[in-house]
Amino acid sequence: MSDKGTEAGIRICAHCGTGMIEEARFCPRCGRPVRAAEDKKHGRRVLAGIGIAAALGVLAAAVGLVTALQMKNVRSEGGYQLLLYLKSNELMTAGGRKYGPQCISDKYYADREDGTLYGRYADRVEYTEDREYIFYPKRLSGDTYSLYCRRLGGKMPDEEKLDANVYRHIVIPPGRVVYLKGDGRKLFIADRRGKEKLAEEVQDFWAAEDGSRVMWTQGDGPELELYVQDMKTSERTRIDTIDLLVDRSEDLSVLAYRKRDSVYVCRDLDGKKCIADGVAQIYSYPTESGLELYCVREIGSREREILHYGTDAAGGGAASVVKFTGEMLGAVSGGRPLVYYVETDPEGLRVKLIDGESVKEIGGLDMSSAEGLSVYLNDRTGELYILEELGNGTGDLYTCDYKTGGTECKPLAEEVFFVEQSGKDGICYMAKVNSAGDSADLYLNGHRLASDVCPYSLQQEEGSLLYLCGMDQDRETGTLYCWNKGRSIKVADDVAIRSYGIVEGGSIAYLINYDFRRYRGDLMLFDGRKSIRVDTDVTCVLLRD
Repeated sequence: MSDKGTEAGIRICAHCGTGMIEEARFCPRCGRPVRAAEDKKHGRRVLAGIGIAAALGVLAAAVGLVTALQMKNVRSEGGYQLLLYLKSNELMTAGGRKYGPQCISDKYYADREDGTLYGRYADRVEYTEDREYIFYPKRLSGDTYSLYCRRLGGKMPDEEKLDANVYRHIVIPPGRVVYLKGDGRKLFIADRRGKEKLAEEVQDFWAAEDGSRVMWTQGDGPELELYVQDMKTSERTRIDTIDLLVDRSEDLSVLAYRKRDSVYVCRDLDGKKCIADGVAQIYSYPTESGLELYCVREIGSREREILHYGTDAAGGGAASVVKFTGEMLGAVSGGRPLVYYVETDPEGLRVKLIDGESVKEIGGLDMSSAEGLSVYLNDRTGELYILEELGNGTGDLYTCDYKTGGTECKPLAEEVFFVEQSGKDGICYMAKVNSAGDSADLYLNGHRLASDVCPYSLQQEEGSLLYLCGMDQDRETGTLYCWNKGRSIKVADDVAIRSYGIVEGGSIAYLINYDFRRYRGDLMLFDGRKSIRVDTDVTCVLLRD
């Protein structure tokens, strides 16, 4: 999905697939840290910030095998909770108090030593919409695996092998799976009755959330053919030859793509329209009726023009909003379609915010020493947060009430080295890290939640914040706390770093007594009052964002 990069290259958010400019630190669509997303693809889920100190980086790398934990917990129509985890190279399931541990499959990895990279493949375990069937990899090796399926619940009948040498798969309603196979990069759709080949030489593919359409790009050169197939009628439509898919609506009815230096929009697989030429960068946001795009043209060595286009607007191409001279340009993290730029004029640097086709200047900032800028919006409260990056691993954080039309910022915090969007709750940030890099103060919207917090221990799950205090660096453990609805509660002591997450219903799964040499620990489940032991010798819980 999404915005686009520079002429030199394109960064892709590993969380949602959004393309963005090279300098982006946060995805403009989902608001998650870019570096965290990229690290997760390689077996880590490290919280990203602005130049975190070298000591932090070294320690984060040392525990990277645990930071990759991914959890997926779902509720079936029968009402039970499903918790997935790895144990001795086996994919296991358990349901808390409902039923005990059961083995779904053995040989999760082709080489058991690959278990140290478990986080890399957690997203490849998927379910049908009714939670009746589970699709999962087996014998993972490098980038390929064998794809299996089995029915959940009861005695769980024997697993069924669907195919081998698979790169990626997506489960779509009703109970089907689309996957890309290694030999000739062939794209298939399959169910328990059989499989059908859709295309060859496929570079990437996507599916509508309701399973009504599948889209893919194919070809072996810089220019790719873009196709969409209706899964009910099997009717296939060739959209165009493209360089990059910029974004798409969830049902694949609205597509935006780049062809050479022009941007096109296609609605309902018909009527493609060029909305802007000479485009160097693109920012894209989903709306209820389609997409909202900001296109950036390079006019001169430093001069740029920003154009705005909304698919919910009637007719026409992208409208010119502003021309400016400057270097800094980016998307506001938070989901709402906003971009910012820093304009250079004789009086200094001026920060401007573009909201649709209106331009507003943000005042109260001291840009004299800033080497970078990050802007965040709490869409619930309307507060705008701006982080001036000072180049020494920290920055100054400002805020203003944008909801009421305010554009004059006030200082909020100094020595801030980590900022992350916290969903509807607002902005989380860390400040005043100690010299060892293992302790800092944790804040939410300007209010301090805790001190002596491990800077890279923060997890966010649906209105809750999980973090470790009092880190024992030798054992890589700490005391786990959960903040929810204005208060923090202690979950447990001696919890392994980044080995925890919120499951459906608000319970917290975590690992204790963890041996980092053997990758084994005890799996616990905390319901808000007490903890129960689910299983022992667990390698990791499979979390899913």
